[in-house]
Amino acid sequence: MKKSVFFRRPVVVWLGVLLLCLVWNYCFFLRPAPHREQAYIFGWDDNLYFAWCRSLALDGDLDFANDFDFVAHWKGAGPTQEVFAEFMGRGERTPAGRVPNITGCGFGFMALPLEFVSRGMAATFSMVTGTAVSPFASIYCLAFIFTSILLSFAGLAITFRILRERFGEPAAFRAIVVGMLGLATGYYIWFELTMAHAVEFGVSAFFVALMLRWHSAVLAEEVSPRRVLLGALWMGVMLGVCCMTRFPAIALSAAPTVLGLRAAWRRRDRIPLISGSAVAAAVGAIIGFLPQMISWKYLYGAWFVNSYDVTVRFRPIDVWNVFFDSRIGLFLWTPLAALALAGLIVGARRGDDLCIAMSAVFLIFLWEFSSCDLFIPGGPGHAFGMRYFVDGAFLFFLGLAVVFQWLGTLKLESWARRTLLSVVVALIAWNLYFETCYRAQIQPHGEPMAFGLLFGDWQKWRGQFMEDINLPKRLFQKRFPLFTRL
Repeated sequence: MKKSVFFRRPVVVWLGVLLLCLVWNYCFFLRPAPHREQAYIFGWDDNLYFAWCRSLALDGDLDFANDFDFVAHWKGAGPTQEVFAEFMGRGERTPAGRVPNITGCGFGFMALPLEFVSRGMAATFSMVTGTAVSPFASIYCLAFIFTSILLSFAGLAITFRILRERFGEPAAFRAIVVGMLGLATGYYIWFELTMAHAVEFGVSAFFVALMLRWHSAVLAEEVSPRRVLLGALWMGVMLGVCCMTRFPAIALSAAPTVLGLRAAWRRRDRIPLISGSAVAAAVGAIIGFLPQMISWKYLYGAWFVNSYDVTVRFRPIDVWNVFFDSRIGLFLWTPLAALALAGLIVGARRGDDLCIAMSAVFLIFLWEFSSCDLFIPGGPGHAFGMRYFVDGAFLFFLGLAVVFQWLGTLKLESWARRTLLSVVVALIAWNLYFETCYRAQIQPHGEPMAFGLLFGDWQKWRGQFMEDINLPKRLFQKRFPLFTRL
């Protein structure tokens, strides 16, 4: 049977969707709004992440007072303006006397290359037109958004390549497409790109690729100690970058630990090399995380800071809520995740090293999220579902690839295939429908799942859906200028 064009040309599909995402977000970000003066970043955490790159690229420092003061006086920004006005009004300062920033600096620092490109474009615009461009111009926000898109799509490409090598192209392609449509990952890559979850997924995929390369070098018949130790060092550096982007990413360290232990069990003669790899990876992790430590030292006067002031209990007490909490439960909001985890478990039971390693990562994530204060009133803020698991979305794509490879080996009657396809489509449809309800605020933000409201306002749902897919309208509508005048 002739392969589908999607299987023969996955890179074409990837580039097409990437271009569509860039264009859609360009138009959406600059969409006109009569009650606002310009386009800028919405959200509390979003602006904290953005401040790292804007302050360094435009001001040359890490003094966030002017960043947050700008948002506090941004007319028409609603809750975003109100929360920053209240924050600046309190006059909070760190022990070092500086304006605090509780988020990791990784996303902001990775956005610096595009920020400097934008700064050059703004300087050229000013030179040609004679118009001074504001240091808070919309183009700098767009560079931040595009960084998130490019890194997350790079993560998708890496994930696809890893899955293709292990499970074949059809299973890998289906896992990526179904995962993007049926999990929260697609929502945060397409709609809420400034929350750092999409970026964390991208860099964590890089980490997994480096980890697998190191693991292959360890088990190679003709082992090269230099290659193994360098691979471990780079793997550690990427782990540090992951943790600098989103602090819970420390859970990823469980994966190389498990792979190393399993390799040591199989090849006792490699134990010294694996031990050396652990030291090299630890050194690399410190190097990768060093920019965050330096930033903390400057802002807070200490090398390590619990900036979120999170209390973590040793004994997890909210495991049920992680899966089924009505406000952010993983399975309740994105039920496809249950199918993905089932696939991960099946792969682990078969003895697949990567599935076993990523199962350990999931258990650490589960302990992290069920042991801290996520489920107190107010929780993790206004967010779509259990957004924290988007950071480790690779493990869900991996589980789905196991499922689709297994389904490909079954000789099923046509009715059975249609039934299984219907289940998958239903899970995707639920996620897409619920995402639109959330964007239309039929599902109140930050509130428990409102079953009584979700199917009661089809007009509002349809309006949001049509607005989201009406790209031609967005392309030709009037927009805020990129180069906001000073």
